Amino acid sequence: MDVEREVKHTIISICLALFIAIFGYTLIQSATSFHEFFHGILLTLIGCKPVSGAQIFSGATSWENCELTDLQWQVIALAGPLGSFFLGLFLWYKGGENSILRFVALSLMLYSTLPSLYPDLPNSDMWVAIQHGFNKGVGYLLWILASGISFHAILDEILDREILKNLRI
Repeated sequence: MDVEREVKHTIISICLALFIAIFGYTLIQSATSFHEFFHGILLTLIGCKPVSGAQIFSGATSWENCELTDLQWQVIALAGPLGSFFLGLFLWYKGGENSILRFVALSLMLYSTLPSLYPDLPNSDMWVAIQHGFNKGVGYLLWILASGISFHAILDEILDREILKNLRI
């Protein structure tokens, strides 16, 4: 009888792990797609032709023969992380308590903040903006503010404990 119970628990654990892995991958892919979408919108607005619509899902925005000024480089580089961050912030407050939108919002805010806005990470969006003349101090300020807001949202959700009550099995 205990063996049967252990087998059931193992099967449930494996199913939950697979669900969490697929859900996590979907959140990260969605955050990547929105991030690249914001880059692509600005590129299109200034008249650059994107190579492919599939680039939104691949995680790399590229365009054909488009000469950009330093200011355009800065704005386009920061459009992805800041657009994703503000979309995540909007969804966080729009979703309400215990909403699935809050998970989506956190993935957008964290993914756009931690790697993409960090000034000293080579080839990050902020690093590219700095290479084209963006102020590094302002870059750190943006990174600290966005990270702080993101981590505040996480702590607020955890301390609320409503999420923990809903997870009880």
